[in-house]
Amino acid sequence: MPGGRMRGHYQGLRITSAFQQVLIIAHIRPVGYAALARAVDGAGVPVSPAELFGHERENDDIVQLDRLCRLVHATNFAAEATGPHWLLLNMHPYAFSDRVRFATMLPELLARLNLPPHRVVVEVLESALYRGTDLVDPIEDVRKTGCLVAIDDFGAGHSNFDRVLRMRPNIVKLDRSLIRQASLDRTARIFMSRMTSMLHEANCLVLAEGVETGAEAITAL
Repeated sequence: MPGGRMRGHYQGLRITSAFQQVLIIAHIRPVGYAALARAVDGAGVPVSPAELFGHERENDDIVQLDRLCRLVHATNFAAEATGPHWLLLNMHPYAFSDRVRFATMLPELLARLNLPPHRVVVEVLESALYRGTDLVDPIEDVRKTGCLVAIDDFGAGHSNFDRVLRMRPNIVKLDRSLIRQASLDRTARIFMSRMTSMLHEANCLVLAEGVETGAEAITAL
């Protein structure tokens, strides 16, 4: 799926969309597309996502930038997607700081684009859940819009099942480091298999991030 024609402009940066397929390996077909921000400065030099949302930015700047990326991604996806695919939108934890505004802006955007909420997956970084950020109520606001909820990069740090399951996510995305280790080490494969089983028992769909080799694809299967 192409990145789309809409461009966002913010403080001298030009922001576009890239879309990464989310595949059902058994059927070799996409079920959705994860939206990724691609930015360049005024000279056309690429700016990494880490720089784009860097710690030197004020919280209000991050919120505005996050909203712009959401607008660009949703607009491009609605214009170019075919079929009943999901749009996976990774949101910065600061985006939930104004619950009232967020709870109205997202449904309004989707309605304007004629994009059904059940086709939108709002992703929250797992690391945000253990930084003292209370996201239970904001995530419930997302759920009430009809969108799905995903926990991103699960297993990248000090993961806690209880903390994650309080969010009642529809989807849990396993961090790519787990897949890489499991493709090389039997003990890691057993650990990942048990983790996946526990998440399935909690009614979560499990996605594997960063599958890049045949061995990693077999491990994911």
